[in-house]
Parts: sequence; C-alpha cells; structure tokens
Amino acid sequence: MRERIRSTILLLVTAMTMAIPEGVGQEESENRSKRALVGLSEKIRICPAYRVDFTVRMETAELDGYYVVSGDRYRLHTEGEGFELICDGRDRYTVYPALQEVSIDRVDTTSRNVLANPTRAFDFTGDDYRSSHVERVEYEGTVCDVIRLLPVDETVQEGTITLFLRVDSGLPLLLKYEYEGEEVCVDIRKFQPLETVPETEFHFDAKRYKGYEMIDFR
Repeated sequence: MRERIRSTILLLVTAMTMAIPEGVGQEESENRSKRALVGLSEKIRICPAYRVDFTVRMETAELDGYYVVSGDRYRLHTEGEGFELICDGRDRYTVYPALQEVSIDRVDTTSRNVLANPTRAFDFTGDDYRSSHVERVEYEGTVCDVIRLLPVDETVQEGTITLFLRVDSGLPLLLKYEYEGEEVCVDIRKFQPLETVPETEFHFDAKRYKGYEMIDFR
C-alpha cells in the first residue's frame, strides 16, 4: 500500500496526444491557450483562499479527496486509507494513518503536481510550459476547451499535461498527466472560493500524531 500511496503523490502525470484541429494555425492555437490560461490564473489569484474537491483515477486505483489553499499554504485530505498533506508554505508533512508514519520535507514550489503542490496546480502562465489549444469537446455534459501543455524541461515529473477548462466559467474540470508511460486523471468535482481559512488548517500539530514514526528528509 505504501508504494501505491506514494505513487499517487509522485506520478500525477498524464495527457492525450491530440493534434491541433484542422484549420487552426500554430500561432492561433498558442494564443487561444494563453488567453485561457491567463484567465484561469486570474480567477484563482483573486481568491483569498479556495477549496477543490477532486477524484484521482489511475489504471489500478481511484482516490477521492479535497484540498484547501491560502497563499503558499495548503492542506490536502484523501478519503479511506489514504494520506494527508499539511504545508505551512515551507515544510510539507505527509501523514499516513494506516502506516502510523509522517514524512517531512521541503515543499517543491516549482511543482505543478496537484497532489504535491496544489498551490501551483493551475499556474501555467510562465515559460515552463509550451501550450496549445487542441480542440473544444464535451466532457461529462460540459463543453470544455482542451489545452495541451508540454514542459520545456522534459525531465520534470509532471510530464505532459492536458487541461480541460469549462467554456462557461474558464475553471478546470479535468487534469490529465503523462510521464514515462504512466497516466493519471484528476477530475475537479468542485471549485469553491473561500474568504478565510483558520490558521490551524496549515499547522502541523505533532501532539495529534503521538506514536507515529517521524521521517525527516529536510
């Protein structure tokens, strides 16, 4: 089970190898994708905090959960015998209740992996990815623009990313990652802006985990 849980965190990577639609040039495809990504970034930026409910789908497993973000801090919870992430903006605590174990490391602020650093899961306005508008499709009854993101650095863990954005709101509905043959889908079931989040949400209280093994990678 340990390998399955850790794979969920580290392998969040999938995509679809789709061609640019006929009649849409490369430059226009890039411009469309950039406009959509800037709009998404702005919608998230203006939220003081927000909550995202998600479902991760892999070939052999499915995982439900949610996370709450405020600035560089977040708390991510998965259901069942999963795991929990608590990040104060610098350190990340990964709690495995079934294993009675907590691992501690520095958060990778460059990661776009929604299960490793959800604060940047939808931040693609910089130069780290080349984007293109692939097509407009209907996904689960919702019309979406499909954006493909190719990393400039081909060694990044997230690999190629395909992002489905709702046409009606510009918000994400689906993330797909692909890296070294691994394919993972993340359905965004709900995006909820929040005014405030209690500070305790982002504080790791060691007293709550008495008896847990603490593994410090910092």
